[in-house]
Amino acid sequence: MNTLTSPDGRITAVRAGTGPDLVLVHSLLADRTAFDAVLPALSARYRVTLLNLPGFHGSQPVAKGIGNYADCIARAFASFDIKPGAILAGNGFGGTLALAYAQSAGATLGKLLLCDVA
Repeated sequence: MNTLTSPDGRITAVRAGTGPDLVLVHSLLADRTAFDAVLPALSARYRVTLLNLPGFHGSQPVAKGIGNYADCIARAFASFDIKPGAILAGNGFGGTLALAYAQSAGATLGKLLLCDVA
């Protein structure tokens, strides 16, 4: 597993595997380690990027607002060379942010998977 940090130092993530991009965004009530149990199976098929939401594992806090959090996802896609056609999956609050990002990302996403989203 590789640790990633955006060039501006504001966003962190970890990455494992090879293949098509799969980006996972954790809930506000958890952190990226919530996906540790499924990471081996997913990384056997995908290049998995587990984003750290602002305030988690070195990602810098942001001002309140869904747009500010969604901008972090956009920054991560650009900083971590996530290719067009990627699958973006979000759980809980991460799903809300994934949906907000998808509204602006449009056709650059291949699939959007939302779990337990408010």
